[in-house]
Amino acid sequence: MPRVAFAVAALAAFLTACSPYQGTTARAPSQPPGKPIFITLQVQQHLNKYYQQIAGGRGGAFAVSPKGTVGFFAFCAAVQCREEFSYTRAALQGCEARGQGPCTILAVGHDIRHPYMTYQEAEAKGLL
Repeated sequence: MPRVAFAVAALAAFLTACSPYQGTTARAPSQPPGKPIFITLQVQQHLNKYYQQIAGGRGGAFAVSPKGTVGFFAFCAAVQCREEFSYTRAALQGCEARGQGPCTILAVGHDIRHPYMTYQEAEAKGLL
Protein backbone atom coordinates (compact mmCIF):
# COMPACT_ATOMS: atom_id res chain seq x y z
CA MET A 1 0.00 0.00 0.00
CA PRO A 2 2.78 2.54 0.76
CA ARG A 3 4.18 1.93 -2.74
CA VAL A 4 0.84 2.87 -4.29
CA ALA A 5 0.65 6.06 -2.23
CA PHE A 6 4.22 6.94 -3.21
CA ALA A 7 3.47 6.28 -6.89
CA VAL A 8 0.36 8.47 -6.77
CA ALA A 9 2.29 11.26 -5.03
CA ALA A 10 5.10 11.04 -7.59
CA LEU A 11 2.62 11.15 -10.47
CA ALA A 12 0.88 14.18 -8.96
CA ALA A 13 4.22 15.97 -8.55
CA PHE A 14 5.15 15.15 -12.15
CA LEU A 15 1.82 16.42 -13.51
CA THR A 16 2.08 19.60 -11.46
CA ALA A 17 5.61 20.21 -12.72
CA CYS A 18 4.38 19.86 -16.31
CA SER A 19 1.56 22.35 -15.84
CA PRO A 20 1.90 25.37 -18.18
CA TYR A 21 0.04 27.58 -15.66
CA GLN A 22 2.23 26.94 -12.65
CA GLY A 23 2.89 29.52 -9.94
CA THR A 24 1.50 32.98 -9.38
CA THR A 25 2.78 34.26 -12.73
CA ALA A 26 0.34 32.27 -14.82
CA ARG A 27 0.24 33.13 -18.48
CA ALA A 28 -3.40 33.74 -19.25
CA PRO A 29 -4.79 33.14 -22.73
CA SER A 30 -5.48 36.14 -24.95
CA GLN A 31 -8.59 38.09 -24.11
CA PRO A 32 -11.49 39.10 -26.33
CA PRO A 33 -12.13 42.79 -27.07
CA GLY A 34 -14.59 44.81 -25.00
CA LYS A 35 -14.85 46.61 -21.70
CA PRO A 36 -12.89 44.67 -19.07
CA ILE A 37 -14.05 43.56 -15.67
CA PHE A 38 -11.62 44.76 -13.02
CA ILE A 39 -10.57 42.02 -10.58
CA THR A 40 -8.61 42.07 -7.35
CA LEU A 41 -5.17 40.51 -7.07
CA GLN A 42 -6.72 37.82 -4.86
CA VAL A 43 -9.18 36.90 -7.64
CA GLN A 44 -6.26 36.89 -10.12
CA GLN A 45 -4.46 34.40 -7.88
CA HIS A 46 -7.63 32.30 -7.73
CA LEU A 47 -7.80 32.43 -11.55
CA ASN A 48 -4.18 31.23 -11.71
CA LYS A 49 -5.13 28.32 -9.43
CA TYR A 50 -8.01 27.52 -11.80
CA TYR A 51 -5.57 27.32 -14.73
CA GLN A 52 -3.37 24.94 -12.71
CA GLN A 53 -6.36 22.72 -11.97
CA ILE A 54 -7.51 22.43 -15.58
CA ALA A 55 -4.04 21.82 -17.03
CA GLY A 56 -3.81 18.61 -18.94
CA GLY A 57 -7.14 18.97 -20.72
CA ARG A 58 -9.58 19.00 -17.81
CA GLY A 59 -12.84 20.86 -18.25
CA GLY A 60 -13.85 23.80 -16.11
CA ALA A 61 -15.25 27.31 -15.83
CA PHE A 62 -14.38 30.44 -13.82
CA ALA A 63 -16.94 33.05 -12.75
CA VAL A 64 -16.38 36.48 -11.20
CA SER A 65 -18.61 38.92 -9.31
CA PRO A 66 -19.58 42.30 -10.83
CA LYS A 67 -17.07 44.18 -8.66
CA GLY A 68 -14.32 41.61 -9.29
CA THR A 69 -13.91 40.82 -5.61
CA VAL A 70 -15.22 37.24 -5.71
CA GLY A 71 -14.16 34.48 -8.06
CA PHE A 72 -15.28 30.86 -8.12
CA PHE A 73 -14.40 27.94 -10.36
CA ALA A 74 -15.64 24.44 -11.06
CA PHE A 75 -13.56 21.81 -12.81
CA CYS A 76 -13.30 18.10 -13.47
CA ALA A 77 -11.09 16.55 -10.80
CA ALA A 78 -11.37 13.02 -12.18
CA VAL A 79 -9.61 11.48 -15.14
CA GLN A 80 -12.94 11.16 -16.92
CA CYS A 81 -15.99 13.28 -16.11
CA ARG A 82 -19.64 13.18 -17.01
CA GLU A 83 -20.35 15.23 -20.09
CA GLU A 84 -23.73 16.42 -18.83
CA PHE A 85 -22.16 18.33 -15.91
CA SER A 86 -22.31 22.10 -16.48
CA TYR A 87 -19.14 23.76 -15.23
CA THR A 88 -20.49 27.19 -16.14
CA ARG A 89 -23.64 26.71 -14.06
CA ALA A 90 -21.65 25.38 -11.09
CA ALA A 91 -19.16 28.27 -11.30
CA LEU A 92 -21.94 30.87 -11.54
CA GLN A 93 -23.87 29.36 -8.63
CA GLY A 94 -20.76 29.20 -6.44
CA CYS A 95 -19.79 32.78 -7.29
CA GLU A 96 -23.28 34.18 -6.76
CA ALA A 97 -23.56 32.41 -3.40
CA ARG A 98 -20.43 34.29 -2.27
CA GLY A 99 -20.71 37.55 -4.22
CA GLN A 100 -23.00 40.53 -4.41
CA GLY A 101 -25.19 40.10 -7.46
CA PRO A 102 -25.12 38.12 -10.65
CA CYS A 103 -21.70 36.84 -11.68
CA THR A 104 -20.14 36.64 -15.13
CA ILE A 105 -18.30 33.74 -16.73
CA LEU A 106 -14.72 34.88 -17.20
CA ALA A 107 -13.31 31.67 -18.67
CA VAL A 108 -14.45 28.27 -19.89
CA GLY A 109 -11.56 25.87 -20.12
CA HIS A 110 -8.65 27.98 -21.37
CA ASP A 111 -10.90 30.30 -23.40
CA ILE A 112 -11.38 33.78 -21.94
CA ARG A 113 -15.03 34.75 -22.45
CA HIS A 114 -14.89 38.25 -20.97
CA PRO A 115 -11.93 40.66 -20.89
CA TYR A 116 -10.49 41.47 -17.48
CA MET A 117 -7.58 43.19 -15.77
CA THR A 118 -6.56 43.68 -12.18
CA TYR A 119 -7.37 46.91 -10.39
CA GLN A 120 -3.62 47.46 -10.15
CA GLU A 121 -3.23 47.21 -13.95
CA ALA A 122 -6.25 49.49 -14.49
CA GLU A 123 -4.82 52.10 -12.12
CA ALA A 124 -1.44 51.98 -13.88
CA LYS A 125 -3.20 52.55 -17.24
CA GLY A 126 -5.25 55.45 -15.81
CA LEU A 127 -8.58 53.65 -16.20
CA LEU A 128 -9.67 54.21 -12.60
